[in-house]
Formats: sequence, C-alpha cells, structure tokens
Amino acid sequence: MRLVVPYYGPDGEIIYWSARSYSKLEGGPKYLAASGRHPLYVRPNWTPSDTVVVVEGMFDAIAVETHTGLHVCGLGGKYLPSYLEPDLLRLGTRRLVLLLDPDALGDAIKLRSRLQTKRQIKIIPLPVGKDPADMGPDLKEILSDEIRRVSLMHDEPVRATG
Repeated sequence: MRLVVPYYGPDGEIIYWSARSYSKLEGGPKYLAASGRHPLYVRPNWTPSDTVVVVEGMFDAIAVETHTGLHVCGLGGKYLPSYLEPDLLRLGTRRLVLLLDPDALGDAIKLRSRLQTKRQIKIIPLPVGKDPADMGPDLKEILSDEIRRVSLMHDEPVRATG
C-alpha cells in the first residue's frame, strides 16, 4: 500500500506529489515523488500569516496543523533550498518557528542565521528520538507556550488559525 499526498500551489492547483510505502511486501523505494524541484508542503492553503511553524516534511506538517491549528509548512528535508526562500518568507510575514527533528538542530541554527535579518526566528528543540509527527496533542502545549513567549517579547499578537 502506498499513500500519495498532493501538494497544492498558491492558486489551489496540484503542483507536486509525494508518496510513501506502508508495506514491506510491496518492494521498491519507501518514498516516491514527482520529478523536478519540490515545493514547500503547505496545509491547508497558502494564506500568509504572522507566524508559520516550519517542519521537515509533509507528515510533520499535517500533525502540527491537526493538533495546533497553526499555519505550518514542510521544507521537504532538513534545509531550505534557496529557490524556496521567497515562498517561505511570503508565508511567514513576521516570524518563523523552526520545529525540525532533533537530529537537524545544526540545520535549524544555519537556517536561523540565514533568515534572521528577514524574520524573527525561533528554534524549538524537540526531545531526542521525537519528531513533530510523534508528538500528537503535546504539540499544542509545546508550540503555544513557545509562541506566546516570543510574541510577548516583541509585543505583537500572534494569530493562530483553526
């Protein structure tokens, strides 16, 4: 069995897809994707927000949006390719909250250094061995506490959706 997840563009059209195998009997690679450069995975739409939570992949993005209602996007990996930077900055108009897997802390620090003159950047480290898709309902508490703290530091309200 293979789950296929569509990626939607700013106008609501399908622009890319990625698939994951859930059966060892099926054979072939665990992940498949459309050819070409991957876009950001954005759920549920491309509406800009003051704050966007940035995660590594589509399943992490789905988990964060489901459990928190916050705007979220998936990078499609541990780093942000330069061609995706304008899209990310268009989505997160004031601050980006980096919620990458624990093994990607170095990548999160590099991304913060690269973008800190353009947006407020907050890195939220996760417990070793956990990624956002593993956290479930705990995501809401972790993210709302951290985002509230960042918001109070800058005297700006943070709007969550959902």
